[in-house]
Amino acid sequence: MRQIIRYVPNTLTVMRLIAIPFFAWLMIGNRLMDAMWLFLAAQVTDVLDGFIARKYQVVTVFGRIADPAADKLMQVTALFLLAWKGMIPLVIPWLFFFKELFMLICGILAIRSRMDTSARWYGKAASAMLFAAIMLTFFLKNHAVANVLMWACVCTMSFAFVMYGRDYLAHRRNA
Repeated sequence: MRQIIRYVPNTLTVMRLIAIPFFAWLMIGNRLMDAMWLFLAAQVTDVLDGFIARKYQVVTVFGRIADPAADKLMQVTALFLLAWKGMIPLVIPWLFFFKELFMLICGILAIRSRMDTSARWYGKAASAMLFAAIMLTFFLKNHAVANVLMWACVCTMSFAFVMYGRDYLAHRRNA
């Protein structure tokens, strides 16, 4: 049984990566509810793979890299396509993209300096809020409300960004 379980988290992550182009195809084809359900399924597999990996102690190097990459790729795809559809301001996905690009560069530096790069509560809170805002954007007919939610996400992401930066600088001072 343990042999099978050890492959489940990475399999779920790969499935999430494979789902991204299908999600984009659904969005481009105006099948928004189908896209929303696929986005929801991807988020559920994200929670599930992390839970299984930690519970059964089957965390892998691949999973530590591919899991957050799959998350961010799905989120950035959703944001850009929601903006393309006129459902959120175009600046939102660009802010998210550049923040994540900078976080990737800093993450590589942090790993090279042997810093613990595990997600913190504020990063998880920002991701949860972004998930909720994206899901609500699919449902809301009032784009003004969706925009307020997205700008609240930008504030939460900015807070997480500052906190991760603070952690990195503290690590560098103590190294």
